[in-house]
Amino acid sequence: MRDPICLDTRFSTTRLLTRERPVLRDGRDWKAHLFLPEGEDRRGEGGLRVEGYFKRSYKDKPCVTVITVVFNGERYIEQTIRSVLDQDYDNVEYIVIDGGSTDNTLAIIKDYEHAIDYWVSERDQGISDAMNKGIITSSGEIIAHLHSDDFYEPGALKRVVGYFLEASGCKWLIGEANFLDQRGRKRKRMVFPPKYSYRRLKRANFIPHPAVFLKREVFERVGLFDKGLRYVMDYEMWLRVGRSYEPIQTEDVLANFREVGRSSVEILKTWQEELLDPRVCNRGGVFSTLWNRLRYGKRKAMLPLILLKRRFQYLVDRP
Repeated sequence: MRDPICLDTRFSTTRLLTRERPVLRDGRDWKAHLFLPEGEDRRGEGGLRVEGYFKRSYKDKPCVTVITVVFNGERYIEQTIRSVLDQDYDNVEYIVIDGGSTDNTLAIIKDYEHAIDYWVSERDQGISDAMNKGIITSSGEIIAHLHSDDFYEPGALKRVVGYFLEASGCKWLIGEANFLDQRGRKRKRMVFPPKYSYRRLKRANFIPHPAVFLKREVFERVGLFDKGLRYVMDYEMWLRVGRSYEPIQTEDVLANFREVGRSSVEILKTWQEELLDPRVCNRGGVFSTLWNRLRYGKRKAMLPLILLKRRFQYLVDRP
């Protein structure tokens, strides 16, 4: 095994590189690719991988793959990218999947391609499809999704790896996240997520997706995100994972989540998918169906109050 290559000490992604091409494992129902087969309207691909540099895991430094999916995200994408590259953990693989943006997003990605492992820009079938593209091209032992509106806290990835190394049998980790509005103001959260149990998870999704980290083997076993879902594909995934694996849950704030995405803005459609779509909600016969419809009706009736409460929760300005 050759010694690792360091191209630039400034970035988390350029310190532990190798010229040896990794052999990626396929999932139960999906094929792995170092380079995505060309899709519709491809506008380009690049990054360290295209230049012949790759990542591998080490005994005390497992590779962490961070996947960012984006479409016309020029407003926040640079902050997202910088929050990954500025991490103090040495073994990070960064994959960016762009859905064929028509704004300045692609130019920003290209500005950082010297420190991005792999990026591709082409039309996709929606956010779940883009997230899946990131997974099938990943080589890391630990995988996370950080959307283009969100960003990590400093030191987050080193803390995450520490938890996994301490609990070697754990397959996924749930952390905390700040909730921000489009101006970057922090929401003063009235209720923090409860202690994890699968029973609680079946009742509601309380897991902030940018603070979730899973072993790659989990996706290999349970499969990829459901491309038919548009709003709660992450919740449906947590339900599948939770059937087989118990997570580590930490109160550490690992990420920052902006409530500007589709699931945060189109709230009623999100609730419809969560409570009424049979692929997501816990179907237990007629009683369960009626109960979920009642829950949806109650939430719908309370929506104006929920929105008003959220507005007044943004009381803490982020420094």
